[in-house]
Amino acid sequence: MCSTPHPFVALLAIPKGIRILPRAIRHLSAEQTLTLLTLLVATFDTLDVVREAPILDLSDATAEARQQRAAVELKTEALLNALIAPIMTVVGQAPLRMVTGMLGLLMDRNDLLKVVRSKPGLAFLTILLSRAESIKQSSPAPESADLEQWTVTFTHLFSVVSSGSSLLSLFPSSRLAAALPFGVAQYQSLDVLRPGVDSEDEPVWRFLASMAVCADAEQQQTLVTGVRDKVIENVRSARQISDVKAAQAASGAPERAAMKIVSCSFPLPRSSIFFK
Repeated sequence: MCSTPHPFVALLAIPKGIRILPRAIRHLSAEQTLTLLTLLVATFDTLDVVREAPILDLSDATAEARQQRAAVELKTEALLNALIAPIMTVVGQAPLRMVTGMLGLLMDRNDLLKVVRSKPGLAFLTILLSRAESIKQSSPAPESADLEQWTVTFTHLFSVVSSGSSLLSLFPSSRLAAALPFGVAQYQSLDVLRPGVDSEDEPVWRFLASMAVCADAEQQQTLVTGVRDKVIENVRSARQISDVKAAQAASGAPERAAMKIVSCSFPLPRSSIFFK
């Protein structure tokens, strides 16, 4: 008899369950920890912090929205703090075949775009991609069959994530802007609606950086094209912030300008497409 949500997922929906997880993992064998991680991957999009991730896209326009966002942010950070260390331990020792299997299972059993638009999803995918690239650069090199299977799996991931307007929709700031009925100009800046929104884009840039490192030249060009408007938007906004009066500078405007520039720096080939 199956249960919805899975008992393991239900455990991670309560603070005590999240707190007990890392303590319990210390007493598990490597095989048991891998089984636990596999279960997590297979049920990822049913986690409450993934299902409720759209709440984090709300503006701070009302007290109710602020309270909702704060509650989800608290649960999300608690889950990340509890899970990232054991996930990195398991994935950090995994061979390429296992990393490929985890990524394939994640895509087969979950709504990938829902996963990648959540902080836990971005963190997990970034860890997997970084581990895969590390293995590929190691010596001795992985077997050709494992490399081929990784390429097929990564290509599927890339296709889903980069299709249509998916790349821009990964950014919380872009989703917030798209939800505004009268556009950003009506509010002067997104920072007015939700202070610190630029910092929420940083995990997306890290994920795209890991994608870029794994990608071939054609895929890298697709990434460049897909985020071109976001880069231009950040550069333009940074210039506007840098030009404000001294009173605004005292409130931290230069720091916000620098964040916009630094956040969108990820290792892609330098392309004139950004400067046309």
